[in-house]
Amino acid sequence: MLKGKKVAILVGPQFHDEEVPVPRDYLRQRGAAVDIIGLDSSELTGKYGRLTLIPDREIGKSRAEDYDGIIIPGGGAPERIRVDETALQFVRDFWRTGRPFGVICHGPQVLISAGVLNGVTLTSYIGIRDDVKNVGGKFVDQAVCVDGQLISSRHPGDLDAFNETFARALAGELVDAAEKELTPLEALQVAISREKGAQDFYAAVAETLNDERVKNKFKYLSAIEQGHFDQLS
Repeated sequence: MLKGKKVAILVGPQFHDEEVPVPRDYLRQRGAAVDIIGLDSSELTGKYGRLTLIPDREIGKSRAEDYDGIIIPGGGAPERIRVDETALQFVRDFWRTGRPFGVICHGPQVLISAGVLNGVTLTSYIGIRDDVKNVGGKFVDQAVCVDGQLISSRHPGDLDAFNETFARALAGELVDAAEKELTPLEALQVAISREKGAQDFYAAVAETLNDERVKNKFKYLSAIEQGHFDQLS
């Protein structure tokens, strides 16, 4: 089902002992490659001491464009991740791609600090409901919420629903209810927004590269997306 797909799970100290391994194993069993990405290469212990792990990769050596999906679990880790600027830039870069982005429990804290939640509908751990609202997010209390690329859940009790929904999004099978009800004009506006997001992403990546050959490829991709954007506008 998910063969050829690659997912990043962002972790930090005091990650939630269930919210990391359960989605990881679910996705791997369905053929996806999953990287556990840490702030560094240090061994990490879960919030409840039931699990230790060593990240597969460090955030500073990872590229958002290499992944088809990303998940930020809860626990105490989001509080550490949200103050790491390298991690926040990785999150912003991935957000611009429009690809599936999953958050569980306290995971939205990272999106709050990344500045991407304004106007987005999501669920989360009830304790950060007001934080979500304060940055312009729209909070709902339900097992799983889909708004565009974002798939969110409240706590470990929602993991079955989260895993199934995230996997469907990764496989390209999921269109959220709001998009099904779009008028033609609204659908056009969504398409324009996504093309512009992709164009900005490729242009931003190009600016970070020193290898002219690779840099020119990203400039070419940016130009293609700009052409799509111009045609839709």
